[in-house]
Amino acid sequence: MSNRAHAYQYEYEETFAAQETFVPVEKPQQRNVVLTEIRSNRERKKVKNGILVKVSLLLALGLFVALRYASITGLNYRNQALQKEFENTMARVQQQQVAIDTQMSIADIAQIAQDRLGMQKPQPYQIVEIETEAIDQTELVSPEYTKDTTKVPWYESMWNHVLAFFGFVEA
Repeated sequence: MSNRAHAYQYEYEETFAAQETFVPVEKPQQRNVVLTEIRSNRERKKVKNGILVKVSLLLALGLFVALRYASITGLNYRNQALQKEFENTMARVQQQQVAIDTQMSIADIAQIAQDRLGMQKPQPYQIVEIETEAIDQTELVSPEYTKDTTKVPWYESMWNHVLAFFGFVEA
């Protein structure tokens, strides 16, 4: 036979042809088949129960997260509805203010003051004139105008300011 015919086949020189060769035989271990089966069933149940607990925990956490997202979405819808209602109310208030401003004249205001508020024009004995001294009067000494009266375009005045900032003098 060749040396490479089989990986576990060894060639021995046979010098002891007449001797007996001792081959150890393993004694089969006496196992109780029922106990082995019970142990394997217990191990399988433990694994199955562990997987069941883990899957249940994952499902519970997923359900919790989904419920939180649902409540957040509901709150956002409610917030948007309230914000839209607020904007509509503010628009109505503005429309009413414009209507009041455009419809009111001095005669209307006087009519409302007399009818609703019970106001009336003062009688001659109710009018009191107060004389003031000259110290309490305000006089305008010299008006200062903030508007540029030279009529220089804005870009020219800007250019002049830039030149003045850098120290250049206009020719």
